Amino acid sequence: FVCDTHIDSVVDTTRWFCLEWDSTDCIDSIHVTSDTAFWRCDEWSGNTCVDSTMVPGDSLWDFFHPAQWDFINIDTNEIQVGTIDTTGSLISGWEFVEARSLSGYGTDIYLTGLADLPGGPVTPGVGPQEGGLLINLVADLINLPDSLSDDTVNILVMTFFPEHFCFFNPQGACIGWPVYEISCDTVLLRCTEWAWETCLNWEVVFEPPFDSMYVQCDTIVIDTGSVIVLDGTLTVLPTLVGDIDGSGSLPMDIADLVYLVEWMFSGGPAPRCPLTADCNGDSLVDIADLVCWVAWMFPPD
Repeated sequence: FVCDTHIDSVVDTTRWFCLEWDSTDCIDSIHVTSDTAFWRCDEWSGNTCVDSTMVPGDSLWDFFHPAQWDFINIDTNEIQVGTIDTTGSLISGWEFVEARSLSGYGTDIYLTGLADLPGGPVTPGVGPQEGGLLINLVADLINLPDSLSDDTVNILVMTFFPEHFCFFNPQGACIGWPVYEISCDTVLLRCTEWAWETCLNWEVVFEPPFDSMYVQCDTIVIDTGSVIVLDGTLTVLPTLVGDIDGSGSLPMDIADLVYLVEWMFSGGPAPRCPLTADCNGDSLVDIADLVCWVAWMFPPD
């Protein structure tokens, strides 16, 4: 399968503050946001900082750059945007959620989500918890050979790129990954009954002599306050477009239409697969689909 994507134009505006000028040419600059940027110096050369890291304003910092810039750079890019569905997920209601395919082939998705954008009411993020659905990712099936009987594929979470994968607290600091400890236990076995060279019975002993041994290792999570991410799988199941209430029957009937209306307007439960309500085939479920279903069920005379 490949992730369901579409082409979109993105205008990216970045602001830059010049650190060193050569007449009218800037030869060294930093990217600044609309807020004041705070910096911690990692390496000093006398009174001059030669290497620094941007840090939150409420942490320890050595200097800051106010919300000002010397020039603006505007780029327009054509990108592959992934189709996602936050209905019933942990990030439902977040103010910004976007998925992009960095490769452009749909086999990868880079997901960015912000619970609360600057200004307006405060939207909470995800509190400490175990489990839960993070997001629904919409995929397209590629042409599968008839000989393929296993419709399950692996989904790999790229946690080995920590600079591109992290969960953040409200202050913007990366929560981090758990610390693992491997604990191994060696078990000694002494044979108590032999049949030629075959051991028929044995006992566990704690000191020599012994006839065999095995090592059993367990992985223990030490820091339980960190984020634990596990790889997963995606299994292709038959989906009946129009079977919104999950009854398993087609064609769509009035029960499916009532289910859709209650979900969209009365806080009813979401369909097991929301795209069963995608009447117009645009990979979105909105009021246009409701109008489409009504027109299909009750065509004008």
